[in-house]
Amino acid sequence: MVLILAIDDWANVAYSLAESLKSIGKPALALTKKKHSFHYPKEAKVYSTPRELKNAAKKADTIIWMHSKVTKVPTSGKKLLVFHGGSIYRRDPGKINRIFNPLVHASLIQTGDLLDLGAKNEIWLQALVDTATIQPSFEKVSELKTIAHFPVSQRTKGTPQVYQVIEELKKSSVLKDKFRFISSDKNVSWKENIERVSKCDIYIDALQLELQGKKYGEWGIAALEAAALGKIVVSHFLSYERYLKEFGNCAIKHVNSVEELEKVLRNLIQMNDDQMKEEKVGTREWVEKKHSLEVIGRRLLEVINKI
Repeated sequence: MVLILAIDDWANVAYSLAESLKSIGKPALALTKKKHSFHYPKEAKVYSTPRELKNAAKKADTIIWMHSKVTKVPTSGKKLLVFHGGSIYRRDPGKINRIFNPLVHASLIQTGDLLDLGAKNEIWLQALVDTATIQPSFEKVSELKTIAHFPVSQRTKGTPQVYQVIEELKKSSVLKDKFRFISSDKNVSWKENIERVSKCDIYIDALQLELQGKKYGEWGIAALEAAALGKIVVSHFLSYERYLKEFGNCAIKHVNSVEELEKVLRNLIQMNDDQMKEEKVGTREWVEKKHSLEVIGRRLLEVINKI
């Protein structure tokens, strides 16, 4: 059995990884200290006592620590991995590596900007999404093309730049009557967010190319969920070329500047209905082939089996 341990904020990703392994027949359990603040309908089980945690660890042959945080459990004779996928590792990879490199056999890295920072035996394990739970709709939601942007954090999603581009597009006599823009930075539950994203044609994930004084620009779970819903997804993606080499095609419209975002949106707004539907269907197919539970589960089990 693979035991995946979260603290709180990553209970949803821990759960998804466990489900990805179970989907291909590998027993797995995700445990967390606290629930996620976004109230995901399905997430890691909250363990109630240290004894429950210890007993689960004893039964496991493999332990994965989520998002660069250690939960103390018995580890003797087990395969040990850490998952680096967020700001904790991004802020101080040297410090985190000093903690985990002596402990683990391998390091799972979620986003391209966290690669090559010194983690032990790093493996690029891309984000995943439950394509069975999230079902797509490829039909128009309005007579106008609907563009949406729902940032969890304006600071990390480049929201001012997104608004800047939208305002420029509204000035165009050719485009202004062909699209509408909906946006909110209000944090809502996972279910509410899925509902609001489902009401657009084009989803802008992010355009923030520097974070904490370093180059940054990687899409994550929100972009994948929008793609699973059958939306055309536009996002920064500095690791685009590396992704192509390792995983093949990518359906996300990568934009790494304000100018690129404006150009891509102009082209999308002027597409006819058939072209838009083709893009939506292609985006959903890409998610199924590259980021479904089964696909990521097979990749993760392959990593585990090689340890």
